[in-house]
Amino acid sequence: MPSIVFAYIYEIIACRLLKVCSEPNCVPLLLVSSVISFRTVVLFSLLCALVTGCATRSSADSHNVLPQSVAAALKTAQLPESSLSVIVRPVGGGPDALRQDSERPSAPASVMKLPTTLAALELLGPVFRSSVQLWTAAAQEGERLRGDIVLRGRGHTEFDFAQLEALLAKLRAKGVRVIEGDLIVDRSYFSPTRMDVGVPAFDESPEFRYNIIPDAMMVNQNLLTLHLHSSEQEVRVFSAPALPNVSVMSELTLNAMPCTDWEDGWKIPSLSISPSGQSTITLRGAFPKNCARSTEINVLDRDVMIASSFRTIWNERVGGEWRGVSRTDTFVEAGARKLTEQFARPVNALVREVNKTSDNAISRTMYLQLGIGHTNARETSAQASERRLRAWLQGIGINDVGMVFENGSGLSRTERISALQLAQLLEYAHNKSPWSHEFIASLPVAGLDGTLRTRLTESKAKNKARVKTGTLRDVVSVAGYVPDANGKLYIVVALINHPRASHNVARPIVDALIDWVANLK
Repeated sequence: MPSIVFAYIYEIIACRLLKVCSEPNCVPLLLVSSVISFRTVVLFSLLCALVTGCATRSSADSHNVLPQSVAAALKTAQLPESSLSVIVRPVGGGPDALRQDSERPSAPASVMKLPTTLAALELLGPVFRSSVQLWTAAAQEGERLRGDIVLRGRGHTEFDFAQLEALLAKLRAKGVRVIEGDLIVDRSYFSPTRMDVGVPAFDESPEFRYNIIPDAMMVNQNLLTLHLHSSEQEVRVFSAPALPNVSVMSELTLNAMPCTDWEDGWKIPSLSISPSGQSTITLRGAFPKNCARSTEINVLDRDVMIASSFRTIWNERVGGEWRGVSRTDTFVEAGARKLTEQFARPVNALVREVNKTSDNAISRTMYLQLGIGHTNARETSAQASERRLRAWLQGIGINDVGMVFENGSGLSRTERISALQLAQLLEYAHNKSPWSHEFIASLPVAGLDGTLRTRLTESKAKNKARVKTGTLRDVVSVAGYVPDANGKLYIVVALINHPRASHNVARPIVDALIDWVANLK
């Protein structure tokens, strides 16, 4: 009998040491252990590990028990533990404090912006700036430009109406008042030039800012500002700026809902274009009584937005005259000259914008810019960017197996990355990246700013944890740095994937995790 017990104990220890086996899978060997040699037991133990695959998790993934507060939050949310992929790792080295299913590729939501922004800092450089340029091959005679003018976009996602006015004011300062030719819009910086054409809507709200699919030349991210004011009897709508050949009509009905819930009655506006070129946006749905709200919508055709805003600002704000029409084409620099240029903020400032506010349009454009100058004839800009991003990840020691990239923003149903891969990225960013400070400073601070401004306000993590957040209808995620009660810094990554993991259901779970780390001693 003692030999049987000894063999059984050894067998379990062997499986544990191999870091792949759990006790129930090893128990069937007990009967064999009673009649065969000690050495044979070892061989059977190895066979258990190598042939039958006693378990699929690493020892770190299988030996950690979720903190009570996190397990309780999962139970309250009625989500299974299997929906959570998590890793908590000390920055200075040492064993992981918590690890569960960390190697499983999961939908990341906006924490996918972390590899995009860190790669942008390292591959583009922190002072890289995109721009919009004005070119022409036409002669200038006095105040007249005797030909076409080219508006050339280079991925300037913050090129709004004020930026357009500044660009045109520079042209006016060169003595140009009358443009006799056409406005040529050049989007060829990215391929394809219009990535939004023929693409199905991501969700049921394609008109809102977060859903904008960027291209190289946009004005105000193609957003038209609407000011809505209602009384007991009617809704009044004003658009800004007022554009020629663009009108906004209201078919909104009034309801008694609170003003704060105005979006609940909103429906996607419709767009109609008359034979004469008049664009009419019609607002539909319901709007609360005695309510005032402003919103931005992406409904107007992009070429109409550019031509209308160019004509309005050049003719009415700058004091010029434009007599031509607008058309889209690829510009050839030979024989032409650059008239002026308007620059975007540098990458280090945009990285902060992306991670603090989770701006999708800027991050998607930044992702596309990773491939600029590295594209071959058979690739789109997105394909070139993915190839370069993967090569960079491999170069810093991160295995990209299982990663899926689409647009680098996380606004995707196909993008995938594991908690472990994100933790390795954060570890590299903190310890080895030359732009560590810029990257870490871009992350939201708990209870203070960005997407964490109203979260963890009663936690010890407040004003200390720097964490990127992510949310889709079935994904909630966090990834960043959290100091414990003694100031020891931990990398914290959690990815929740489940059909019921909406933000109001799943956020308490990841917040409980951050709070738990902040209270470690």
